Amino acid sequence: MELTTYEKLLRASFRFVSYRPRSEKEIRDFLKKKLGQWKTAATATIPKVLDRLRDYGYIDDTRFAQWWIDQRRSFRPKGARAIGQELAAKGIDRSLVTSLVSEASKTEVGDAQTLIAKKWKTWSKLPKLEQKKKIWNYLHGRGFSARTIGSIVDSETDNEL
Repeated sequence: MELTTYEKLLRASFRFVSYRPRSEKEIRDFLKKKLGQWKTAATATIPKVLDRLRDYGYIDDTRFAQWWIDQRRSFRPKGARAIGQELAAKGIDRSLVTSLVSEASKTEVGDAQTLIAKKWKTWSKLPKLEQKKKIWNYLHGRGFSARTIGSIVDSETDNEL
């Protein structure tokens, strides 16, 4: 029995969301890519597949965004600005990003201190000015705010962990 395009897309999307949570934009882009690979122009089936996934609870951008922030804080800490940009690229609504990132920014100083503590052993023997430059560049590259970086630079180079 030949599967319909709808059934193929639904099965492919179940596999896609089985690895980790996905935003609606990620799923929509994945489905469009699948149709292109299959050389099928049945784009009218995409909303039906998305509706079915929503019914099953696989599409929830709020839950996805919260999961993304938790993962970032646990495994690859970044600043609120960088996390906000990542979520915007994933298609999360700007107002939702703003509210969730403002919550995450409350722990930004602690996240930055954790990152610096890992690097401090190699930087501790450098002159103070070099330490400040290293800390500033490292945290700035990870998307931390200037206010957070400034407080970390002042406290870490004075206290030397």
